[in-house]
Amino acid sequence: MSFSRDWRWETLTTLSLPPQRLEGYLAVLLWGGREDRGRVHGLLYCEVANQGHLYGAAAACVDAVASHARSGAPLTPEAVSLLEAVLSARNPGVRATSAEGDVDVAEYCRAEVLGVLPRVLRQADAAAADFFREVCFLVPQLAGSSTAVARFLVRAAARGEGERRRWALEALEDVREVLRDGHLLPGPESAVGHRLERLGRCGLEVVAGPPQDGPPVEAALHAVNGVEVEPAVRVPGSGPRALGQLDRQWHQQAARARLYAADGEFLILPPGSGGSAVGWVRVRDRGGEDLPSRVGKVFGAPEFVAVSVDGRVLCAAVVEDDGHWVVVHGFQDPRKPGPGPRGPGCAWAPRSGV
Repeated sequence: MSFSRDWRWETLTTLSLPPQRLEGYLAVLLWGGREDRGRVHGLLYCEVANQGHLYGAAAACVDAVASHARSGAPLTPEAVSLLEAVLSARNPGVRATSAEGDVDVAEYCRAEVLGVLPRVLRQADAAAADFFREVCFLVPQLAGSSTAVARFLVRAAARGEGERRRWALEALEDVREVLRDGHLLPGPESAVGHRLERLGRCGLEVVAGPPQDGPPVEAALHAVNGVEVEPAVRVPGSGPRALGQLDRQWHQQAARARLYAADGEFLILPPGSGGSAVGWVRVRDRGGEDLPSRVGKVFGAPEFVAVSVDGRVLCAAVVEDDGHWVVVHGFQDPRKPGPGPRGPGCAWAPRSGV
């Protein structure tokens, strides 16, 4: 693992984990297999850019990704997604300490990403669809600092077909917003369309967009992440067989708990970074009994939180260090705010190390 600075890890702030442990997770993010990358991406997001709140350790994470890119090695889609989450997060004045001196985390991260942006764009030109998509999510917020962003997207829209062309055109709309207003819309508004489209690719028909009237998001996340939580089912392992078992167990538990309305509808938080801020989306599953696998293919990890339309039943799939959990929870008063999750509200705060 290469860094351009000698970070004082013990001084860097995170959501909950000792910052020294992040270096190992970064190695997996950059070099690991797809499933492992998706798992640690969720963890790193929670620790350094959780719910749009920026932590000091984000500087070291961005340094690792940028150093990797400068070495000439290709980035992974998950690494690009982490960069997007960090640049979208806010915490004015947060600083990070290295032997070379203190840095303003937001300014440092933006400068590092801009420094490797040409390499990222060159890789995206010939990369697979999942990498290209993540780059389209990342680059609009850099449009005010680099004319290369608009040129790349215009060229991609002109040459691309199907989904690649659509992603480029959607990103260009965000670029126009940045150039007009100086920033993307605050909160999730500018990203809602992307998230609903990704839900659709999971086989979920979006019946009604956010925000839907479900239980408070903080209460739902606490029901999944609280230290006292015990799963309804533990699925050991992480290979294809384990994922198939997770699919079966999640659907069995969801049916047993009466997650689905009579018409098959339920509510879901969009998986991935920032999904909790979007809120509940009303959906109907058209894809069969393998929803965790489908979510994993699109979002990088087979984990999500779903609740019944009346807000009384929760059924979540969660990635753990030793396998997967299916968590089921009932709310007596689903509209009443409950205790918040550990930290500022991370959807995937780990109960133990990865």
